[in-house]
Amino acid sequence: MDAGAALVELAARFGVPCWWGTYTRAYWAMVPASGRWRLVEALTLRELAVAIQASDGWPWP
Repeated sequence: MDAGAALVELAARFGVPCWWGTYTRAYWAMVPASGRWRLVEALTLRELAVAIQASDGWPWP
């Protein structure tokens, strides 16, 4: 599966927008955390999935 399809799958699975940052060269998602929305950044798709699930404890970009 290519990265674009994997991002679509992650977005559908978790119900959050996900994208590849062309300039940052990182994966991103906008996720709910502690009653607010925040960004999470990850270097791999696997790491992005973990970040989405543990957004409250994920370090800020």
